[in-house]
Amino acid sequence: MKSGRKYGKSQFRNKWDNLKKEWSIWYKLFGKETGLGWDNVRNTVDALDEWWDKKQMV
Repeated sequence: MKSGRKYGKSQFRNKWDNLKKEWSIWYKLFGKETGLGWDNVRNTVDALDEWWDKKQMV
């Protein structure tokens, strides 16, 4: 390995499963939306207030 670390199959599987869950949640919330951005300073989704209001009604 390039990092010099050795990981077991179960560690990779756990990481994969967790990433898949996070992606699934992200996609349900934002996957089909347009006009969204990412605020690198605050590490949050950047969207208009109208978009957030619409999401809160659902």
